[in-house]
Amino acid sequence: GGADPALHALHAKLRVDYKAWEESPIDVLKEHGVSAQTVNKLKKAGVLTVEQALRCYPRKYQEFARFNAGMQAGTAVLVPGRVVSYLKAPYSRKGWGKTPSTLLVECDDGEGKTETFEVKLWEYVQKETEAGLSPGSPCAVRGALSTRTGRGHLTLDKAQLVSGGVNPDAEVDVVTTYPKKHDIAPDKWHEVQSASVQALKGRIPADPMTVSLGLESSVLPELQLISHVDAMQFIHAPETVEQVVAARERLAFE
Repeated sequence: GGADPALHALHAKLRVDYKAWEESPIDVLKEHGVSAQTVNKLKKAGVLTVEQALRCYPRKYQEFARFNAGMQAGTAVLVPGRVVSYLKAPYSRKGWGKTPSTLLVECDDGEGKTETFEVKLWEYVQKETEAGLSPGSPCAVRGALSTRTGRGHLTLDKAQLVSGGVNPDAEVDVVTTYPKKHDIAPDKWHEVQSASVQALKGRIPADPMTVSLGLESSVLPELQLISHVDAMQFIHAPETVEQVVAARERLAFE
């Protein structure tokens, strides 16, 4: 076809240049913001390359839909809004989790009105996160839509603060859960995987299937398969459930 001769030459070289495909040592993740401590835990768990880390897939995906007025109790909702007030949990000698912090969030209901959510946060809120919860600041919470309080506030069951903010236009929020592996806390995997995808993007010379099938091959476009890098991005940090499906199809084909 009309593919660029330089690209053809690169692919021909890559078909025989096994060194270009060698897996990257896990230490590379330190260049992408992962702490030495976490990298050492990965090594202890037998995860020695970036590619091995990427093959530690999430065990489940949960979809939260952006809150709107017509939703039924029990719906898994994403509530993007503004902080009205934040009341830190009083310190208890029994430790955290005995009394919750309370966050009031104002959110548009999609029909021109504003709803106030009264959210109980049972998990410990990090100091730097707390500093961002001043009145009027943007924030987002997720959980299962529940009943109204006596004051007419909506509530959420199993509420969580969405860390790292949320795209204000997002219609859904897909949350990945990783299995517990050795000493690596499941929530640490998000940081590891986002660094791993960045490392892969910076390093992979071309799409492995495109190289092995040849540039003339129409297999990937005909099957509407996405690239290997996109598949890794989508399996670990999907914006929609469709992206998870597309990633699984590509990875199954490999």
